[in-house]
Amino acid sequence: MSDSKLFQKIQDYFCMVNGIYLSCLTKKDGVMTEVCQCNDKWKSMLTFIGEEKYENLLLRLSDCRVENLIDEPLDKDYIRLYGLIVRVDNTHDIYWIIAAVIDEQMSNDERNMLPDGIIITGEARLNRTIEFLETMTRQLLITKRDEDAANEALSLIRKSDEEIKKQFHMLEAINSVIKLLEMDGSFTDMAQKALESAVTTIKLTGAFIIRKNVDGMHLDVIVSYGRKPFDTISITEVPFFTGKPYIISSDSVMPEKFRLFMEKQAMRAAIFQPVNIDNRTQMYVCFFDEKDDRSWEKYYDVKFLNDTKRVIQSILTKRYNNSFAALCFAEAILENSGCGIYVADMSKSEILYMNNYCKQLLSNIIEQNKLEKYIFSHTAESRSFTEVYVTEEDKWFDIHRTGIAWVDGRSSNRYTV
Repeated sequence: MSDSKLFQKIQDYFCMVNGIYLSCLTKKDGVMTEVCQCNDKWKSMLTFIGEEKYENLLLRLSDCRVENLIDEPLDKDYIRLYGLIVRVDNTHDIYWIIAAVIDEQMSNDERNMLPDGIIITGEARLNRTIEFLETMTRQLLITKRDEDAANEALSLIRKSDEEIKKQFHMLEAINSVIKLLEMDGSFTDMAQKALESAVTTIKLTGAFIIRKNVDGMHLDVIVSYGRKPFDTISITEVPFFTGKPYIISSDSVMPEKFRLFMEKQAMRAAIFQPVNIDNRTQMYVCFFDEKDDRSWEKYYDVKFLNDTKRVIQSILTKRYNNSFAALCFAEAILENSGCGIYVADMSKSEILYMNNYCKQLLSNIIEQNKLEKYIFSHTAESRSFTEVYVTEEDKWFDIHRTGIAWVDGRSSNRYTV
């Protein structure tokens, strides 16, 4: 609002020069100014005025919508009490309480009854003083209003410049992410670079990608940047793996399952976006923040993260299509090799491929649902060649192991039976 020090100077000047008593107020702050040296008789003036009259004037001022000068009637004709309202655009209001002793309205007896030190003025002088006080205060308020408007405009310009710079920075960042589509490398390497760009550009706490574990009961974080909330989590604890996107701000009211998950993982805001291949949700890209003021109100933040997710999905689709073509080619070769072949990722206990001839050789194991147990217990040795007797088949098998990179790029073992 207005500068209280400035109005203090105005009050002190008018009191000393014009022989009146002043007090400056606003609706918001109440009394703005302190009693000046010549106002030390204000309490004496209140005795003449009366506390009830003074309080009534304050009430009239607070309720006034039209008048600019309120005259509060007093019992003594030579004491005047006014309330001056100076208003500009109904946004900047100043109230002046004006009290004065009028010289020409007093008799000698009344003059002799005044306490020592009480200052006095004349009727015409008081009117001119009030008129000048109103004009000067109005001009100050207009200047203050214009300054506030100019400062607000300057603030908006600076804010707009900052927003433009931020959007330009985001545009550069998303362009660098898009270029990942042209690069060769594993999906996890490319995805991590995309997550890094998102986290550093928007200043998030972290981001990660999760997919279902082979057991179908857990979700694994396959790539992350920033703070990693977990490595593996039960799918029952994750409320968002539904194929739908979710946007949660720090002030969002959320279902209990989401609240518990966010609280446990120390997340205050998050965006969870599904990654679909062949109309099936394969993974989720998750961006999160632990700050209390992340509201996702800026559409370009959400658009930037959505574009990042789309690039990640495109990278995955490209790798998937390439892997699918390579898998078809590999299967055509391996199916006609004349021996039993299977491929396994031993680090994750996952069977990646098994040809039909191998399925025939191990048909009893498969029928008894013992295939995984056999694969990951009997063939987990690091030797390149071993002989294994399989009780269920009543046969001895020669097994040759070769380390390979499977069609999706991951390290695995090929076993020839």
